[in-house]
Amino acid sequence: KTHQLERIVLFAHYGCAYYSHLLGRDPDRCIPPQEEDLRAAAETLRGWFAGMRVEAYMAMRSGERLWFRPLPLGRID
Repeated sequence: KTHQLERIVLFAHYGCAYYSHLLGRDPDRCIPPQEEDLRAAAETLRGWFAGMRVEAYMAMRSGERLWFRPLPLGRID
């Protein structure tokens, strides 16, 4: 409220070493748990900050190409 924020943007990224180490999986198989965690974080933030717009994105990579894929969160902010 003090900073008059209107939006929170969450990011996770493809090939995250933390998830790979934690889960013992390759980058492609880490995506579903990363997306689940983004959704859980978004719901938590919505509970803490009623009326706040929360968005989530996966930073994806293929070779040297990088893009941000929006993650549907299940309800309109």
